[in-house]
Amino acid sequence: MLREKDKQLSFYSMLYDKIPETHLVKQIEKAVDFSFIDELLADRY
Repeated sequence: MLREKDKQLSFYSMLYDKIPETHLVKQIEKAVDFSFIDELLADRY
């Protein structure tokens, strides 16, 4: 989703880098494949 556009990628990266590796958000991201969301929302943005 946010990773597709350069401007958003840099903003996303800045925020993502501030989250510690042990944070629940990053643990969930490693365990769950969220790539299906891009397809589901493609016509929304």
